[in-house]
Amino acid sequence: MKTVPLKKTPLTVRRCPRKVHQALKESAAANRRSVNNEALVWLEDRAKRKRKVVTGKDAARILRKAWKVMTPQEHLEMAGDIEAYIKKVRGERFH
Repeated sequence: MKTVPLKKTPLTVRRCPRKVHQALKESAAANRRSVNNEALVWLEDRAKRKRKVVTGKDAARILRKAWKVMTPQEHLEMAGDIEAYIKKVRGERFH
């Protein structure tokens, strides 16, 4: 079987958080790879994962099912968690 070389596209990462860069360097050293090759391995691994998209309708259905089996205390806790998440998201800046 003949293999076809893949076209590689240059990629530059700017403003990488220090903790992420440090984790990448440590992982590269542990795996005996360059930081660039380790970054490619991380990206390829992430790209291979299948991500299930949950629509708002799906989320509502899931929450209605969960709501039926929860205690009143759990209802209050979930409501508080949802409100905290909404506040957090509203405070974030997206670029």
